[in-house]
Amino acid sequence: MKVYLTARFARKDEMSSYAEDLKRLGHAVTSRWLEVEFDPGTPLSHPNWSQLAQQDLDDIRRADALVCFTETSGGGSARHVEFGIGLGLGKRVYIVGSAEHLFHTLPQLEVYPDWNALMRAMNA
Repeated sequence: MKVYLTARFARKDEMSSYAEDLKRLGHAVTSRWLEVEFDPGTPLSHPNWSQLAQQDLDDIRRADALVCFTETSGGGSARHVEFGIGLGLGKRVYIVGSAEHLFHTLPQLEVYPDWNALMRAMNA
């Protein structure tokens, strides 16, 4: 399965570790944002942002499923857009953590309390 990981950019190192877990299970990870080096404080007027947004959109389209990591307090909002795009494209969507908004309660989503629970389910 091809998987797109979506989370706050501040969790990039953690997501890279999870990407390796998925690869060990035989999955491909389409999240090229994990390989990008940039300062998240860069103004949105910078031309790289639109290139990165297009790359993320392409990566979501190539994926079979999205794994969305929720937060208990704040965090970036691009991950919510990625979630919505995946949902709108009919991708399989996994939530890791608790619901942050009403769309996280849709019955077609697969919700897991943490990464280890998702890994057990994917390895079954």
